[in-house]
Order: sequence, then C-alpha cells, then structure tokens
Amino acid sequence: MAVSTLPKSLSVSEMFRRLGTYQKMVFSGKYRAILSTPTKIQRKVFDAFEIPYSER
Repeated sequence: MAVSTLPKSLSVSEMFRRLGTYQKMVFSGKYRAILSTPTKIQRKVFDAFEIPYSER
C-alpha cells in the first residue's frame, strides 16, 4: 500500500468527502453504466489503496 503518496494535510474525513463525489450512473435497458472522471486527489487515493478506477 502506497499511503505515503497521499498529501500529509489530507485527513480521513477530508479524504471521504473528496471521494464522495465519485459517482456511478446506471441506466436501464441496453445502456451501460458510466463512471465519473476521478479528480487528481481521487486518483491518488485510489492508487494508494490499490482501488481500480476508470480513467476514460
């Protein structure tokens, strides 16, 4: 785990607040799900905890 790559000023509550904006939109029928584009901080958190994400 590369948690040391996260900014030192990022608290746990701030991290969850930032991750809260990452969304998955699911549509009915023949359409597939769409993931929002992660921000720079979200990508750093995902990478630090080895969570896969879509970069589009």
